[in-house]
Amino acid sequence: MLNSETVKSVLRDRRMKQMKNSCEYEPWQNTYSERGHRTIESDMRLMLTRGGAGEEYWDVAAHQAAILEEMCPHAWVEGTTPYAIRTGGRMPDPGR
Repeated sequence: MLNSETVKSVLRDRRMKQMKNSCEYEPWQNTYSERGHRTIESDMRLMLTRGGAGEEYWDVAAHQAAILEEMCPHAWVEGTTPYAIRTGGRMPDPGR
């Protein structure tokens, strides 16, 4: 599917690089994705441990860890946040 002509055409039109496939169950081949997963997992486990919550709350902790990661500035996006880039510079309403 990733190598279909339709996908290649969309990528060309949007001036995006061709995606590379990695083998299933070989996470070491996709270091960028796995680094993000590892960061969220580490934050999630820290929240569960420090908060004294049980493993039944892993999904809530993972969700919160992902939100925090989206809201924190990153060096690879030059001092802004991934959320701000994705939403065109808008920052979230903290009251929501």
